[in-house]
Amino acid sequence: MIEGSEMGDLKVSYITPPGSDQRYAMIAEGDFIAIKDIISRLDVTLLEANSEALKELAEALDIRARIMSGEEETFPEDVVSALVAGQNPIRVFRKWRGMTAVALARAAGISQPYLSEIENGAKDGSLSVMKRIAELLNVTLDDLAG
Repeated sequence: MIEGSEMGDLKVSYITPPGSDQRYAMIAEGDFIAIKDIISRLDVTLLEANSEALKELAEALDIRARIMSGEEETFPEDVVSALVAGQNPIRVFRKWRGMTAVALARAAGISQPYLSEIENGAKDGSLSVMKRIAELLNVTLDDLAG
């Protein structure tokens, strides 16, 4: 049995062979070539999209592996919230690490009043002091930059 229909400019004929419940669609060769071209371009587009998604997945898995190995640390929500709110990073990380200002100043080889001035924004710490503080708090200099 042969039936026909139109889908826009595409003319389709359907054939159902006698004794079969399979129905086959037939289209003109030019339409088939055009559809095949569209599909091949879609394949490339999907491949490119999937490639980008795979790169992002690989990056996420790499970060997860670094976190799981202890190579990279995550911070609790209250630490992140405090940093986002503009609190001094040294004070935030010091408190999170459970250190007093006196203990951090002593370990960094500076006075407690000097540390207090740095934490309050009255003074900038020298690069060598900031490096020592970052090491003691187990964070990077970038983490302390705010």
